[in-house]
Amino acid sequence: MAVRYIETKSYDELSDQAASEIFEQVQNKPDSILCLAGGDTPIGTYERMVEAAKSGKIDFSKCRFLGLDEWVGLGEENPGSCLSYLNRHLFQPLSIKKEQIVFFDAKAEDLTAELTRINEFVRTNGPIDLSLLGVGVNGHLGFNEPYSSLESEAHIVDLDETTQEVGKKYFNGGSTTSKGISLGLKQLLESKTVIVIANGPTKVEAIEALKIGKYDPSKPVTAINHHLNAYAILNI
Repeated sequence: MAVRYIETKSYDELSDQAASEIFEQVQNKPDSILCLAGGDTPIGTYERMVEAAKSGKIDFSKCRFLGLDEWVGLGEENPGSCLSYLNRHLFQPLSIKKEQIVFFDAKAEDLTAELTRINEFVRTNGPIDLSLLGVGVNGHLGFNEPYSSLESEAHIVDLDETTQEVGKKYFNGGSTTSKGISLGLKQLLESKTVIVIANGPTKVEAIEALKIGKYDPSKPVTAINHHLNAYAILNI
């Protein structure tokens, strides 16, 4: 089945659509494993998740939340980290318990052990029920940079210069890190549902590559053309 495209007329509409898909997933399976991206694009989606939960329309208390990626060397105390971002925008407002969150410890002395821990979690508890993914300017998914293997599980990544440059906005003083830790494309593609959201003109090139309908290793987002239940929700 081809990727299902939902073209929206505004960022608000994009956020509404993405949140609606997540609500349907959790209503159908209250103990879903959700893998949710950081970055600017999902913020509106997370606001709607919080609003819906606080009004009693949806219950995330049985869900588990699997971290997509993290900057190597950063912990949740750093406001630029992915975990800190999700704590601020989602986990704390939703009163998500620590035991519901499975996230890379990117400050661990033994990162190989971290990869093993996350891979074991996915193998034992997976597949992921729903992955909500942004797309990088260079077409990356998570920190799966151009030419990442389709067979990859959790791994350490040398970050593309484009990713490092874009990432500076998340860090005080513009500093960033050259390495990331990420779920692999294999794990993301095994998700029962994959939703890619893209907002703004900087994502046009990556989405145009996706719409060709073939896998292009230089644009990892095109890997979802292999998926049986993938959505692209767009405002570009």
